[in-house]
Amino acid sequence: MMDIYDAPEFVNELLDMIVEYAWGIARQLLKYDIDALKINDDWGDQRGIMLGRDRWRSLIKPRIGELCRRIKQTGNVDIFLHSDGNISEIFPDIIELGITVVDPMQPEVMDIFELKKQFGGDITFIGGMNTQNTMPFGKPEEVVEEARTLVRKLGKNGGFILTPGILVQEDVPMENILAFIEFCRKQAS
Repeated sequence: MMDIYDAPEFVNELLDMIVEYAWGIARQLLKYDIDALKINDDWGDQRGIMLGRDRWRSLIKPRIGELCRRIKQTGNVDIFLHSDGNISEIFPDIIELGITVVDPMQPEVMDIFELKKQFGGDITFIGGMNTQNTMPFGKPEEVVEEARTLVRKLGKNGGFILTPGILVQEDVPMENILAFIEFCRKQAS
């Protein structure tokens, strides 16, 4: 982060190299009959965009845009984005880039219901299950109730895949994990 100010030429060169590296991998994968590619990055933290929206737009967006353009030009695939944290303020940018799926949707840091309302016609959301409160500290029936609410509210008209909001950590009781898995199995059948 300090190099953005102290060594901007290095940062620009590094970011360009990262895009070229990612494009090299994507180009190889696009030789196969695949449906989607995933871009992994973490642009947000609990409060918002780590670099700030304007700096993200000047440093990251053009490069991810170039990567997405190349991917779309080469193959007819969906582009998934993995980014932890609150990235809600750049959702219009994400859609503009051609990204079609965002993973994960963290309810602890984003208003996932409002995001679905605003952008649900343009993007598919993955996540939603609260892994900082409900999963580790709730009872199994509370886990199931939250999952049911998510499916009912976010699953309406498609565009939602229910998963934990972020990785399930070791503080989540096994009975809560099993309750969540069983609920998902019942939904799939």
